[in-house]
Amino acid sequence: MAITRNLDSVGRVVIPMEYRAQLGLLVNDPLDISVENDAIIIRKQQRGCVICGAADSDISFVGGKAVCRKCIDSIKEIS
Repeated sequence: MAITRNLDSVGRVVIPMEYRAQLGLLVNDPLDISVENDAIIIRKQQRGCVICGAADSDISFVGGKAVCRKCIDSIKEIS
């Protein structure tokens, strides 16, 4: 489902309520904004690994979720 929003004069865009609810975004939550190819990517900022909470610098995003290398390796061992 795509929802169209217009950019205002200072570059702001409103994230639709449905998307904020789906992601659990609250007022003043930090967001990471990046550019990939021709797309602007907005992600809820992850403070660390969603499994163990480690604020490891070796974080990868799996399905949009931050996961540390140690947890990825642990999951591979289980599989």
